[in-house]
Amino acid sequence: MPPGPDGRPAGGVAEVRGSVGARLSDTSGDVDIFRIEVPPSEGRKVLVAEWHGERAGEGIRGLDVALALNRERPAEDARTSAPLVATANRGGPGRPERLVAAVEPGVYYLSVREVHDEATGPVEKPTDRYLLSVHLADPRPGEELEPNDGPDRSASRFERYPEWRATAERNVLGEGNVIRGDTAPDDPDLYAVAPRADGEAPELVVAVPDPGLALVARLWRPDAEDLAPTRAQDRVRFEEGGAAAGGEALVLAVRPRPRADAPALVLLRGREGQGRYAVVALGPGAASVQAVKALVRELEGAGRGTVAGAVAHAFALAFPEAAVAAGLAGTAAALEPAAAGTLDPGSATSAGRRGP
Repeated sequence: MPPGPDGRPAGGVAEVRGSVGARLSDTSGDVDIFRIEVPPSEGRKVLVAEWHGERAGEGIRGLDVALALNRERPAEDARTSAPLVATANRGGPGRPERLVAAVEPGVYYLSVREVHDEATGPVEKPTDRYLLSVHLADPRPGEELEPNDGPDRSASRFERYPEWRATAERNVLGEGNVIRGDTAPDDPDLYAVAPRADGEAPELVVAVPDPGLALVARLWRPDAEDLAPTRAQDRVRFEEGGAAAGGEALVLAVRPRPRADAPALVLLRGREGQGRYAVVALGPGAASVQAVKALVRELEGAGRGTVAGAVAHAFALAFPEAAVAAGLAGTAAALEPAAAGTLDPGSATSAGRRGP
């Protein structure tokens, strides 16, 4: 990584031009691999890789690529494989691609791989040049931090609550804390639900997807054995947390209330489609009221009044006193009168209907 304009190590942008050339076989397309060294730095960093064609914002006609980031193992580790950190393949043919992932000091390998349908075979575009740019950045507040699909399986022989919790705590949902992310059926996102400060009481998780995205959730409430000293065996205890149709809000009760030292784990993924979503943990406090009001305004502004009403209604059922004091009970009734009394705040379900 080049230095930045101020001379800061690895503070600049590395750029390379390439092309997707001859296929490797009848079933495998071209792949370009680049070595990246991430130096020590203060604070957490993310690596941002952006791929596009000759014009920014565009890909290469007829070409679909996937970006993948792998991490080199420490020198003392005899294993030669490079564990996968993150992948990105959302753009589709003719579209650009972007990958963002949390990184630590060390060596990484970034690959650009041609992707194709089995029926058509690999695509070759040797005369069409692409531009790949890579830089390090500070994580953006309120944005999902990848990798967060599960524990690092290369670092531990067994999978138990401590391993899953370590990954989940990259993205903590405290009361009123909204995080925005991307998901698809093959891209689960893991969150830790727990108070971040005295007085917080997160008990309800609400996830609102884009209209074309349907969400499904799983929940892990730690028990005494999860919190006991680790045993040499796997123990993964996710339970079904509910599902929602495309564009509908998914509501998940997290009770009893999680403790700061024992967060509940929520695993979100796309059930159908792919796209953006907002997820928030709610309680009876002022931070939750403000988060719900902001989300309702945002949804109303996007012409999704029914979903806005469903979010307000879920909050009103779970925290009636806070909702009445904030005027959210009336908002829920005005925007989604048909939902009145239909959602049990002690269960996990979906709320809202597609469209305004």
